[in-house]
Amino acid sequence: MPNTHNPFEEASPEAHRHKGDTLLNEGHYEDAITEYDNALSVNPNCAKTYNSRGIAKRTLGQYFEAIEDFDEAIDLDYNFAEAYYNRGIAKGMLEHPGDAIGDFDMAISCKEDYAEAYYNRGIANRKMGARSEAISDFSEAIRLKSDYAEAYYSRGSAKRDAGEYFPAISDFNKAIRLNPNYAEAYYSRGSAKGNLRHPKESISDFNKVLELKPGYVDAYYNRGLAYQSLGELETAISDFDKAINLKSDYARAYYNRGINQKALGNTKEAKADLEQALQLANQQREGLLAEQAKDGLIDL
Repeated sequence: MPNTHNPFEEASPEAHRHKGDTLLNEGHYEDAITEYDNALSVNPNCAKTYNSRGIAKRTLGQYFEAIEDFDEAIDLDYNFAEAYYNRGIAKGMLEHPGDAIGDFDMAISCKEDYAEAYYNRGIANRKMGARSEAISDFSEAIRLKSDYAEAYYSRGSAKRDAGEYFPAISDFNKAIRLNPNYAEAYYSRGSAKGNLRHPKESISDFNKVLELKPGYVDAYYNRGLAYQSLGELETAISDFDKAINLKSDYARAYYNRGINQKALGNTKEAKADLEQALQLANQQREGLLAEQAKDGLIDL
C-alpha cells in the first residue's frame, strides 16, 4: 500500500496552539498570536486558543482586542473560569475595576478555589473604595494559597489605608518573609512605621528598598521626611535632592526641601524651592500643598 502521508501537510490546530503557548511562555507575544491565528483559521471553535491569544494581546497592551478574544472563549465555554479571570484583568488594566469585579465573580463561581481571582477582585474592590470587601478577598486568597506574598502585601496596604498600622505591619512582615526581596513591602512597612511616628525604624526599611531598587523615588522622599522629623535637615535635603533628580515635577519634594532650607537660613534656596512647589502644586491641582507653599514663602 503506498505511503499517502504528505510531509508538507499543514500542522494541526493543536500543534499551532501548543507552539503558540511555547512562544507565549517565552515572551514572544506577536509570534504567539500568529500561531493562534493559524490554529483558529483551521478550528475556530477552540475556547482555549481564544483565551491564550487574548493573554498575548493583553500583554501587548491591546486590551480591547484581548477582551474580544475572552468574549469568544466564554461564548464557546460558559464555565471557562480562566477566560472570565483574564477578561477581568484586561478591564482592570483599562481602569474599570467595577466591571472587572463582575468577571472575577464569575471566575470564582466557576472555580471556587481560584486564589488569583479572589486576589484580583480584592485589588479591584480596593480601587473602588470597598476596603472591607478587599480585605476579605485577600484573606480568602491567603487561605487558599498560604504562601501568597502579594496577597499579604495587598491586605497590609488595605489595612494601612484604614489606619490599622500594626496589623498592616504584620502583613508586610509575612510578605517579606515569603519574599525577602519584596521592595514594595519594605516601603509600605517603612511608611506604616512612619505613620506610627517611629522614623528611625522606617529609615531602616527605606534603606532596604533603595538597596533593592535604587531608583525608587518615593523611598528617597519618605526617607527624607523621616530624617526631617529627626531634625537631620541636611540629610533630609540630600534625599529630597535625589527624589527631585528622579522626578523633576515632584512638588512635595520641592516643598519639603524648601522648608528645610528655610529652617537652615538658606533664604535664596528656600524661596526658589517653595516657588517651584507652588507652581507645580497649581499645575497638579493640589490646593492644600499650594496653600502650604504660599505660607512657606512668607518672610522670604
